[in-house]
Order: sequence, then C-alpha cells, then structure tokens
Amino acid sequence: MNTFHQRTQCFVEQYSQFAMYDQHVNGTLTLGENLADNGGLRTAYSAYKTYVAKNGEDEKVLPQYSNDQV
Repeated sequence: MNTFHQRTQCFVEQYSQFAMYDQHVNGTLTLGENLADNGGLRTAYSAYKTYVAKNGEDEKVLPQYSNDQV
C-alpha cells in the first residue's frame, strides 16, 4: 500500500460513517472533495490563528462557543 493511500484511508473510513437521508456517504467516491475541504479548513484556521496572534481575540459572537470553535 503506498503512502498516499495509507494517509487517505482514514478519510475514507471517517466519511463513510456519515449519513444523509438514511444513506451513508461513499467515502471513496467523495475522497477528493473531502481532502480539499479539510485542506481549506486547515489553511483558514491557520490564517485565523495568525490574525489572533497579531490582533488579539475578537469579541465572541456566539457565547456558547469559543472563538476557535466558531
């Protein structure tokens, strides 16, 4: 098994457990989209943390969640 397949198998398994309308997602079929979405989220969160380091925390917009969670 090559390294890429090993690293992506966790995404396939995780997303295959999600269901909508009583039908499970095909984690293999959606793998490219799932990797892209997670990569974008990781990049956005990194940019947010850089912003916070330079500017400090913003006022909470949803009191039940931390700014990191939002």
